[in-house]
Amino acid sequence: MLNSTAEGNRTVSQIFSTDGSTENSWSSTSGGRTDCPIRWTFQRGKCYFFSVQEKTWNASQRACSEANSNLVIINSKEELEFLHNNTKAEDYFIGLSVRGTEGGWKWIDNTEVNTDIFMIGLNSDTSNCAVIGLTVVGTISCSVSNRWICEKKA
Repeated sequence: MLNSTAEGNRTVSQIFSTDGSTENSWSSTSGGRTDCPIRWTFQRGKCYFFSVQEKTWNASQRACSEANSNLVIINSKEELEFLHNNTKAEDYFIGLSVRGTEGGWKWIDNTEVNTDIFMIGLNSDTSNCAVIGLTVVGTISCSVSNRWICEKKA
């Protein structure tokens, strides 16, 4: 159970771990230790955190950074399928947004979207961030609150 402060807000360490610590709590599989903190999911050498809270896109990226990770960057069709399978019926922010003076879609590491993996377009002038759900990568306003997915190397 997560602990909350008197104001009802939770710290990043409380969000990312059940005991307030991310350093010594590890999840494991039948093969043993995966080097992922508790509540993170191991997949192909990476750890993924699927939030249950909701924040804006910028606040989501800050939460990931505080856990030594970033909003997820989708690098393959296999990773896309893994994320679709784990999002269930919810939408989650990913590390993709409209950036730069040209207004093109870029990942948080400033790389371009690989259109062989998925296509994305703009729905409106205010839908400048991307979300992933059960079957689609879509667009949404960066200022709305949403769940998010962090990733880091295992």
